[in-house]
Amino acid sequence: MITQMALDPFRGKKEEGKLAQQIASIEFQKDPLVDAVLQEYAIYIEKCKNFPGSPRERHEAIRYHLETSNLTLLTPAQITNAAYLISQLEANLKHYAGFFISRTIQQSYKAGYNEFTLILNDEPIRFLTSYLQGQPEKKIAITIHGNVRDRVGHYSQYIDVTICGDAGHFLGDYSKDSLFHLHGSAPGFVGSDSQSSIFKVKGSSGDLIASGAKNSKFYLHGYVLSFDWQNPPTNCALFFENKEAYERTGMYLFEKQNNRERKMLEHIKVIFVDTGGRA
Repeated sequence: MITQMALDPFRGKKEEGKLAQQIASIEFQKDPLVDAVLQEYAIYIEKCKNFPGSPRERHEAIRYHLETSNLTLLTPAQITNAAYLISQLEANLKHYAGFFISRTIQQSYKAGYNEFTLILNDEPIRFLTSYLQGQPEKKIAITIHGNVRDRVGHYSQYIDVTICGDAGHFLGDYSKDSLFHLHGSAPGFVGSDSQSSIFKVKGSSGDLIASGAKNSKFYLHGYVLSFDWQNPPTNCALFFENKEAYERTGMYLFEKQNNRERKMLEHIKVIFVDTGGRA
């Protein structure tokens, strides 16, 4: 359980210091296992600085490093604590935090735990819940309180993520057989290249929804700003509970006279769901 954690532990400090010293300065309910994971995170960040190559090459190197590392096993409650503390760090110290937190979740899930909760503050984190592998009959369930950055659920399969906040670009990109519940909005590329996943977005879904997606479904309340004509979806559907948003999207697709818009209708269905005024 989180108790008496400093909300802004480093604000006002001019010197950055070393990550291990900053972690030690945060007040939290003492847990030796959480402390061990935070020390592992300090080592991990130092290693990340030394991975060469392009961003994609570094990501692959980091992912391989984590998959071949045995981090300290945490329960869901301990992961909540550790992730919260990591989210308080300065931006330059949590650039690859999403990969690390995701790895702690995967290990905990493999040990039989589930129902994870992440409580985040300050600047959002990228790649949360990425590269996770659940099971068809037992998806990895994660609730995130706070805003997140790009690529939540990146390359994950059989996960069920609820985000109580806004998301960045590429929500659930390359995901398979997963569920994403976004209570806020996203700027674009929701469900990009996903397969057989479901996305429920309460706010705006932004630009280029379902780009390259296959067999995915999108339940929307807000407007769809644009589609990706160069990388259209395959056998996907948009379900609208907001009639105005449905009509505006329909006008955009159905009333255009050039072949580009007509071609999109071969790949995606636009459906209005009449809830009878129910929220």
